[in-house]
Amino acid sequence: MIEFKYSPEANIDLDEQYLKMAKEEISSIQGVIKKWGYEDVRASLNLPFDESILRDSREMCEKLSEVDVLVVIWIWGSDLGTKAVYDAIKWKYANSLNEKKVYFIDTTDDELMGQFLQVLTNEIKAWKKLALNPISKSWSTAETIANTKVLLDFLKTNQSDWQNNVVITTWEWSKFWNYWKENNFHLLSLPDQVGWRYSVFSNVWIFPLMFAWVDCEALLKWACDALINGQEFDLNVNQSLKASLVIFTQHLTRTRIFDLFLFSCQFENVWKWYRQLMWESLWKEDDMDWKKVFTGITPSVSIGSTDLHSIAQLYLWWPQDKMVMFVTIKERVEKLMKSDKWLDDIVKNLDWKSLSQVMRTFSWGTMWAFGWKWIPFINVEFDAINEYNVWYFLQFNMIKMMILGKLFNVKWWDQPNVEEYKIISRKMLAGEINC
Repeated sequence: MIEFKYSPEANIDLDEQYLKMAKEEISSIQGVIKKWGYEDVRASLNLPFDESILRDSREMCEKLSEVDVLVVIWIWGSDLGTKAVYDAIKWKYANSLNEKKVYFIDTTDDELMGQFLQVLTNEIKAWKKLALNPISKSWSTAETIANTKVLLDFLKTNQSDWQNNVVITTWEWSKFWNYWKENNFHLLSLPDQVGWRYSVFSNVWIFPLMFAWVDCEALLKWACDALINGQEFDLNVNQSLKASLVIFTQHLTRTRIFDLFLFSCQFENVWKWYRQLMWESLWKEDDMDWKKVFTGITPSVSIGSTDLHSIAQLYLWWPQDKMVMFVTIKERVEKLMKSDKWLDDIVKNLDWKSLSQVMRTFSWGTMWAFGWKWIPFINVEFDAINEYNVWYFLQFNMIKMMILGKLFNVKWWDQPNVEEYKIISRKMLAGEINC
């Protein structure tokens, strides 16, 4: 279970005008789920109810039952999100401990790829079978295609049945769907209206996680809980609604930076996914009426207690233009530290406490300090890091971002400026512009 708590500075009176706008978005969300299908820009909300996703991913895992190592090739939201769930649920060092391994390759980097190919060579030497999972909707993303070319060449050289171990995830109606199908590659589909950063519950995420033996059937059922709560008009039930209203209200008066402060290293990749979710959803040049607004909230993410020294100095001093959402874990009494005559006198009061008790002390101490400086914050407290809580949290944030998009009056599903650098880069690759 997840508990949401709001500091006194965050618990302010909400403007009826904005409450009405937010509830209009809730009505739209209800309509999309009731109508079903993938025609609306909110289509991602229907993914957890789509039984074909589980079926297709399960069948693909059965076809690759002899594969030991899966390499996911993609960049941006899909890669970040799958990595976030994999690390949080399976643990950060899962590839060192589990029989089934999942690697993620995103950006193009010669040194990184050289090291990674050595890792894969060692897997081959250990008689491990490899599979590739390139992911792209349009097949116009240079980073994905470049990495796919290199890794396909490696697979062809090292594995005789290489073509049986390539899974292409793409839009079913893309011009390349038939090309991959005619060449006998395995295929998984993504609905066209589902944007990458909202693709959490599609085959893009489900297949790699199911390959790693994550219980995706249970995960999708649990994601529905967040969707059920996310359709409520009651602020005490729908935390996506309440949090979005609090964040937007604070933005009108003071907040320019919204920090996700995660007190768990297992959430290290959650922040990368969240950062992109907020950046691309809210930072817009035009509003829904094509008026110039240049609006948005800058997302920042901190890891406790690693970033405490620098962040405390930054946030607890001026300018106080920030709001924080803490993500904390309830105390677990595990592996108590024994008394040690060499260390007890250096830092007192650590003996017979667990590491989680120490971390919890830091998180509560930080929140107290923020309270003294009147910095508004929300505390999202997990009773444990498990499948239910992680996926609930992701769905909570996606619904929250949709409501914030409504309040900002921007197209939260779009990212028109992203294409600008791609156009220039393609011209450079074609030799039309000199680097």
